[in-house]
Amino acid sequence: MHRRDGAADHRRRRRPARRPDHGGRDAIDERAGAARGAGARVTAPSTELAAGALPSVSVCFPAYNEQETIEGVLEEAHALLAGAGFEYEILVCDDGSTDRTGRIVDEFAGRVPKMRVIHHPRNLGIHDTFEHLYREAAMAFVFLNSTDRQWDTRILLDMLPLTRDFDIIIASRREKYYRLDRRFVSWGFNLVPRLVFGVPTYDAG
Repeated sequence: MHRRDGAADHRRRRRPARRPDHGGRDAIDERAGAARGAGARVTAPSTELAAGALPSVSVCFPAYNEQETIEGVLEEAHALLAGAGFEYEILVCDDGSTDRTGRIVDEFAGRVPKMRVIHHPRNLGIHDTFEHLYREAAMAFVFLNSTDRQWDTRILLDMLPLTRDFDIIIASRREKYYRLDRRFVSWGFNLVPRLVFGVPTYDAG
């Protein structure tokens, strides 16, 4: 998550930001199942979060051929954000999906306030999709998530208190749920910073 350029805050940073950890697939599935089974399950922000002024957040989802997961992800995000007590929007970019993803997000946006949808006529890739989401985001902070359940939107509530002191907050997963080929790509992606810059990374890709 990071502060948009137009909302830059030049306060001096005095301490390093902690990085919230992802809770793991079992925790995600348990919470997701409860949310779907009980309808709109609203989670209140923590006492620390509710005590201070909260920034506005654009919660952004890039999507490409995610018809199997995207509706559930958006339902969970809407249930969480609707009761969280801060200004927000949900912004989805359908990157030229060839399945029902575009139709699903349009139908969902028709039922849910504070949600906007962008459609690419063809697949442009993750870089252009991120750039488009950044340009369209209207709130003070941009929170980028995925629609394949690698991340739980609930992690946003851990990040928000850190926005009082930091413009950029980066989370790192404890576990990844990749296919074997994707694990190999991720291993190589994380190896490059170690070899070139001597900087150890775990969740760079």
